[in-house]
Amino acid sequence: MTDDDLPPLHPTPPGFYRHYKGGWYEVLDTVRCSETLQGMTLYRALYGGWGLWVRPAAMFAEVGVFEGREQPRFTRHEEATVPLEILDAAKRAPAAPAPPAV
Repeated sequence: MTDDDLPPLHPTPPGFYRHYKGGWYEVLDTVRCSETLQGMTLYRALYGGWGLWVRPAAMFAEVGVFEGREQPRFTRHEEATVPLEILDAAKRAPAAPAPPAV
């Protein structure tokens, strides 16, 4: 299979997002699952151990009924509107590992 044979990715724009429960995250990229070829959003928590996570891109972008009201699962925020303590946390977060050299 070549890249031309792959289904299109629907990227999640990189940036800062807030989860409907209140946590802040930084989207790093949109990647593909090697088993299903499904587009996945790669993102980092901006708290705790700054864990890296993936979630199906469609699920990341979905609007649903959460906590009794219809709302997006994640809401993108322009950097100018992100609280300074969150931006500081993003700067302290470890860099995502670089892909291995081929």
